[in-house]
Amino acid sequence: MSPWWLWCLVFATFNLPVVGFLGSVPFGRRLNDMLKEKAPDGSATDATSYSRVSGALGAIMIASFFWATGNLVLGLALSGDVISVKTLLGAVSVFFLIGSALFLPYAFNQLKTLFPWGANAAVAMAQASGEAAIAPSPVFQSAGVPARLVIGNLSSVTDAELGATLAAIQIQINRDFQPEWGATTILVAQQMTSPQSTVQIDAAQDAIIYLGDEAQDPSSGIDSLLGHHYLTNPGVPFGFVFLDACDRRNLEWSVILSHEVLELLADPQASLRVAGPDPTNPDAIAVAFELEVCDATEMDSYLIGTVKVSNFVTQRYFGRNGKSAATNFCRLPLQPFSARPGGYAQYHDSDGVQILNGNHVSQGQLGARAMMGQGRRNARRAAAAAPRRAPKATIGKVL
Repeated sequence: MSPWWLWCLVFATFNLPVVGFLGSVPFGRRLNDMLKEKAPDGSATDATSYSRVSGALGAIMIASFFWATGNLVLGLALSGDVISVKTLLGAVSVFFLIGSALFLPYAFNQLKTLFPWGANAAVAMAQASGEAAIAPSPVFQSAGVPARLVIGNLSSVTDAELGATLAAIQIQINRDFQPEWGATTILVAQQMTSPQSTVQIDAAQDAIIYLGDEAQDPSSGIDSLLGHHYLTNPGVPFGFVFLDACDRRNLEWSVILSHEVLELLADPQASLRVAGPDPTNPDAIAVAFELEVCDATEMDSYLIGTVKVSNFVTQRYFGRNGKSAATNFCRLPLQPFSARPGGYAQYHDSDGVQILNGNHVSQGQLGARAMMGQGRRNARRAAAAAPRRAPKATIGKVL
């Protein structure tokens, strides 16, 4: 029997490197990415790869088995039981050889993506072979992003409520949106007592979103605000949020305000389009999707503090390799150029303006779109495009 200090030395020498190795594995985000299907650039998509899951579990099981066997062999050797050591090694040698030859290369090929050096090398190789296919497109480099975005408040929302909401949306812009889309602004609230109220706007660098109670109010609704805006602030990017339209959508007004803010930042003049597959015929020539970053995820939201804000699509949704490997910020199931449940996308084909609706679009949502009329960015886009016939609605396949 070996002395106790030799036991401690041998087991520490064998086990500490293993423990140190396991401690270096960044088990959170990288483990999650490792278990996802890979995009052409080597980054993770939204889809879970069950072959990768089984590979990871198998690697853990076989590594644990060999680790335990190693400790058992050391214990038997230190106790002087040489016969048991030979018997044990003989019993596991065949399993070890077969497992090493057939399984370990695959398993550790998956596990290497847990480490920065392995993941970076895989991405670099993929990008080297496919960089031309995912080269940045100038269509996403929006001009005229406002330095300041004024929220003109004609609604019953109090200053305190609006201030708290704008603080949350400002965090969303700086923390979540700007890294993906490269656009930011400063949000400012101004009270308005009527559509004719003077609003402090720098026409050269500001934008405005009007927040009101009733979209169809004859004195403070869309028509009055739209007419006054065109008269007093021509060329200034703008948008509308009305509380009754939010209620029709069954969404909190903070979500819709976040929606409008992000879309105005992504495309201030509501003029950009992106080539994508025809939803009704993938083999047809490409159609032009409007660059709206919240429509496809309209019914999805997340919390910043206690304030709900809108989910938004990433550049990957439009076929572009952006910062995120997912197609939307919340990483919910969504294929490029499609729509989440309750969401929609608007595109242009040879027949004019078309609407791709996701599953479960409610009558309330459709009613809210009609209620907003020309106050909607998509309605203004459609009017500018002068389609040859009225838009048709297409129910999209949500994957």
